[in-house]
Amino acid sequence: SSVDRTAETQARAEIAAGCVIMPYAVVNTGTILKKACIVNIGALVDHDCILEEGCHLAPGAVVKGENHLPEGTKVDSGQVVPLQYYK
Repeated sequence: SSVDRTAETQARAEIAAGCVIMPYAVVNTGTILKKACIVNIGALVDHDCILEEGCHLAPGAVVKGENHLPEGTKVDSGQVVPLQYYK
């Protein structure tokens, strides 16, 4: 995995192999990024999310807390994924 020095990743976040976290991105506590996810420039993943393998957050995308994104999901620039509870 590659995490830019300006990105913020919380200690309780899990980041799998092959993930890329770009400048000024934030991955908050309790979040799990599975293999080969991309969190692009300035994107935000809030607390307790799961991003399945190959998810891509474009620049400025926001994933609100407790979301579970299926494999290969793409969130476009400026898009906000609203709060959802997963099982």
